[in-house]
Amino acid sequence: MKRSLLASVSVLALTLNATAADLPRPVPVKAPAVVAPAWSWTGFYVGINGGGVWHRARAEATELGGTHNSTVKATGATFGGQAGFNWQVERFVLGIEADWNWVDASGTAGFPGFAPNFTFSSKLSSLATVRGRLGVTLSPTMIYATGGFAAGKVSNSVPVFNLGYPTDDKIKTGWTAGGGIEHMLTRNWTVKAEALYVDLGKSSVPGNGGPGYVSRFTNTAVVARGGVNFKW
Repeated sequence: MKRSLLASVSVLALTLNATAADLPRPVPVKAPAVVAPAWSWTGFYVGINGGGVWHRARAEATELGGTHNSTVKATGATFGGQAGFNWQVERFVLGIEADWNWVDASGTAGFPGFAPNFTFSSKLSSLATVRGRLGVTLSPTMIYATGGFAAGKVSNSVPVFNLGYPTDDKIKTGWTAGGGIEHMLTRNWTVKAEALYVDLGKSSVPGNGGPGYVSRFTNTAVVARGGVNFKW
């Protein structure tokens, strides 16, 4: 009787072991991967910027003796601030930005055929823009095109030809266009680099000698600058 009971227990144990071996082993479950947060460009921002300016001014002075041309090419530094707002729609970013910059870009140039003391001088001392921006995001980096309104404080003066020419010293308006790249360091801080072409248009100043005396001025600039923005 005991031998039969032991044999039955042995057979049952072998059967259970064989059955357990045939059962599928549980697959280990991995913890879900941590996904980096998708930072948005939408929101207001303010910041500062600085860089360089290449200012080009052209004078065309007309008197009874003819028309005389001169061109000033000046370089200088710029520093200022900006504020704006962005709207992000999927990978596209629409925005508007306004800025004001101090500028120091002045120079002089002579008139061909005249004595060295007859010079044309021009200075660009400030620059402000209001621009739209259209960008495409590449991960935390955005490349963008920009353009809009520009205004600059300009002082142009020419030598005294006969009865003289007054100074063109005023705020001139025009347009600007360019592009740049901006990188999001955190949810709130970004850094950028951009280049702008600025055209402040043409202006005419009558001379003191009558209808035949007039000076015409053209002022343009190329601005290259970097900046830091705080967004919220």
